[in-house]
Amino acid sequence: MNKKHSIQSSSKLISIEEVEFIEKCGVIYEKKIGLPRIAGKIIGFLLISDPLEQNLSEIQKTLKVSKASVSNMMRIIEKVGFIEKITLPGERTAFYRMASLNEEFLRSSVDDNREFRKLMEVGLKVVKKKQSHLQLRIKEWHSFYKFAEEKFPSLFRQWLKKRKASLKI
Repeated sequence: MNKKHSIQSSSKLISIEEVEFIEKCGVIYEKKIGLPRIAGKIIGFLLISDPLEQNLSEIQKTLKVSKASVSNMMRIIEKVGFIEKITLPGERTAFYRMASLNEEFLRSSVDDNREFRKLMEVGLKVVKKKQSHLQLRIKEWHSFYKFAEEKFPSLFRQWLKKRKASLKI
């Protein structure tokens, strides 16, 4: 079987390896995080795209999906914090790129854990008078979010140090 080494994508040639990576991102982000497969494929494409910034049209042509689908997915993954929308000088159209794992992004993750922990505390009050086996699930989730809230700040500080050293920022 003679396998092609690249495929044409709009004005660009992308390799089979790139296509396979993009497809794998779609599957993994769908399976592990619950995002729609196309959202995972967009993330995969933006992780390896050159240039780093891509507009909706280029993403749509490369992934061979409708502009409406790409537009809807961009809103979802931008809200989650995986990507950021930017403008480039002299360009009318918006561009997208992967968000950096910077301090702001990591701090929002800590804040998210805090919010979920507080939500689980409300849940604990709701099940307070129920039988203990009915309280177990909410206690477990509360315990996890409390643990994450306590441990993540230290973990993220360590990551930022490692990132700075490895990327020489």
